Amino acid sequence: MIVINAFLSIGWVFTVSNNFALDIGINPLYFLMILSYVELCRKGMWYFLRIEEDHSNNIGNLTAVIPD
Repeated sequence: MIVINAFLSIGWVFTVSNNFALDIGINPLYFLMILSYVELCRKGMWYFLRIEEDHSNNIGNLTAVIPD
């Protein structure tokens, strides 16, 4: 996961350079759209992992209550 995050985080560096999109032959607007989608996926991945971690921590604190 850390490697995927590092790889996807590098994508925002390419948004600073408008010439990079032209050098690889992509319209800069399409390139920005693709990188924005990749950033949304990256943040979504970490939000999901954070929610799962919080859920796991909260489940550990719960105990079964048997009614009398």
